[in-house]
Amino acid sequence: MDPGLGLSPTEIYELLGVAGGVLGTGVLGYLVVRRARAARRRLIEEAGEGRPARELPRRRTSALEPETPEPEAPEAEEPEPEVETPPPARGVAREA
Repeated sequence: MDPGLGLSPTEIYELLGVAGGVLGTGVLGYLVVRRARAARRRLIEEAGEGRPARELPRRRTSALEPETPEPEAPEAEEPEPEVETPPPARGVAREA
């Protein structure tokens, strides 16, 4: 009977490699995130006070309001064409 854990030395090395990789990646990620947050904090502090956070920019509400058509200029009534009567014939006098 073997009093060991039932793992060969090769398996133990594999587990140590996996644990080290996960731990190393976690620490590296933490350091990168911490550095990025510090840089962002510096940018915000350099910018100073901005506008209040609760105030939202105004949006145009034209999409919500019904469009009112522009008043059209009333069309000018066309004057009736004057009917020209032919001039009376010369020399002929018509009297009834």
